[in-house]
Amino acid sequence: MESEDRSGSFDKNIVLVFYTSGANDAIPGLMDDYANALTQAGLSVIKLTFEKSEVDYAVGLMADGKVLVSLTWLGLGQGIGVQAPGTNAALNAFELHQVPLVKLQGDLPAYFIDLHRDVPRNSVNLYQAQEFLDFRRNWLPECSH
Repeated sequence: MESEDRSGSFDKNIVLVFYTSGANDAIPGLMDDYANALTQAGLSVIKLTFEKSEVDYAVGLMADGKVLVSLTWLGLGQGIGVQAPGTNAALNAFELHQVPLVKLQGDLPAYFIDLHRDVPRNSVNLYQAQEFLDFRRNWLPECSH
C-alpha cells in the first residue's frame, strides 16, 4: 500500500487504485500506469491490494468522505462489504459511501461474468474493445451500462 499522507489532511481528491498480482506483473504495471496519469492530473492516488488491513484503510477513507473515485481491474473488489450502521446487514462499501467504482475490463464477459455486472450499482465498466461491449450488451441485457 502506498500513501502520500495519513494525517487526515486529504481533500476529496483521493483515487483508490486496487490491484492484484498477475502473470509477469502485467496487472500491477497497468494499474501503475493509470495511477501515474491520475497523479500527474493532480489527484492523490493510494494503491491498494486486497489485504484486509488495506481494505479496512480504504473503507475508512470512504467513510470519512475523502475518496473521489476508485479504480480496479476486472471488477476485483467490487463486492467489498461493510456492516450497515445499527444492524447486522452487509452493504456494499462503494454504494454505502457513494464512491463510484471504475472497473477496467480487459476481457469478454464470457469470463468471470459476475465481474461484468452492475455491481456495485454506482460502478462503470470500461471496455478496451467495442466487441467486448457489444458482447456484454448481448449477454447481460438487464445491465444498464
